[in-house]
Amino acid sequence: MSAKTNISLKKGLSFILVALLLGAGAGFVIWLFLYLEHIGITFIWEILPENILTLNPSAAKWFPLFICTCGGVIIGIFTKFFGSYPDDLEEVLEEVKKTNRYAPRLVSVLFFAALLPIVFGGIVGPEAGLAGIIAAVCTYIGDRFKRTAKEMTEMTSVGAAAALSIVFHTPLFGFLASVEGEDGFEFPKKSKVIVYLCTVLSGLGVLLFLTDLFGGGMSFFKFEGRVIARNDIPSFIIFAVTGIVLGYIYNFSDIFFEKTLKPMREKPIICSIFVGVIIGLSGVFLPYVLFSGADSMGEFISDIGSLAPLYLILLALVKILLTNFCVRSTWRGGRILPVVFASICAAGIFAGTDVDFIFPAAVITTVMCGMILRKPLTVIIIMFLFFPASNIILLTASAFLGSYIPLRKNR
Repeated sequence: MSAKTNISLKKGLSFILVALLLGAGAGFVIWLFLYLEHIGITFIWEILPENILTLNPSAAKWFPLFICTCGGVIIGIFTKFFGSYPDDLEEVLEEVKKTNRYAPRLVSVLFFAALLPIVFGGIVGPEAGLAGIIAAVCTYIGDRFKRTAKEMTEMTSVGAAAALSIVFHTPLFGFLASVEGEDGFEFPKKSKVIVYLCTVLSGLGVLLFLTDLFGGGMSFFKFEGRVIARNDIPSFIIFAVTGIVLGYIYNFSDIFFEKTLKPMREKPIICSIFVGVIIGLSGVFLPYVLFSGADSMGEFISDIGSLAPLYLILLALVKILLTNFCVRSTWRGGRILPVVFASICAAGIFAGTDVDFIFPAAVITTVMCGMILRKPLTVIIIMFLFFPASNIILLTASAFLGSYIPLRKNR
């Protein structure tokens, strides 16, 4: 073996080792975030009301308004001093893709900025915040090593993509989300793919180990059901149109709230309290609207047959509107899980028909996610988290349909 080959081999092994360590660190950070999220939600929404409401049981109905308003005060003060974070997931991935870095920020600030809206009932998920946290850590590490290893700067894009895969327990999700765009694919070098896989496997291993040991983590409800048959084509069209309508509502509400809340964001305390009051009032009358919906989806689906269609439509619409309301204000976070929950709500209006409920749920959810993410293969992979792989044809058709529906850009 030549000296040059030996050096290349050692360099490659060293990067794999770094990737494994980076993945382990990412897995620990993600576990810690989800663990604190679980503790925070349990304390605020279960332990606290048990002690407070015993003094005044009649106030139980208004408890969400009280908590969300308090959360608005805390989030507003935090935002005033530290800035409005986390950034939108697409913004994080785009910055990392263009610059191979995510401008260094205090990781503790990003951590709590992502955590606070979730524990106080915000209609957001953790993926945007966690992607930003891991990307910031990787940028910091890359800056420390850039004089000795230029390739370390690529660790930022690897870390951000790996964070998504670790959060959703789906190894290909982060990879596809980072390389797939509306104009096609931009595949990374082979060495970067190897480093990515090492990072994800290491991170997933640490996350699952710590979750099994100490608890926490995030659960996902998975449907069971069949593949579309030929005589179901008319039903597919009805469900797809429903998903498209919801997608347009999401798109226009996103643009609307970005324009209307932009001036208010300059006064973060007032903005945060206002958003908290709106979320709290919504939670008083529609309890399922609070949070991302990931942990309550199983319970909700078991009750869906007893819920009135009008209630389900209202819940789906409010969930969509409040997701954008939060993200475009100071209660920022991820959108994927609330969108999935809203889609399931809309699919509930077909629960009393003679079609298997998984059929409308899969089509509406996948079409709507396709319209939002604009990345069909990424959507298919993430849908496998909720629907069996046996529905690959149904999911593929829905994902590509939704991804190519024309939408107005949010500028």
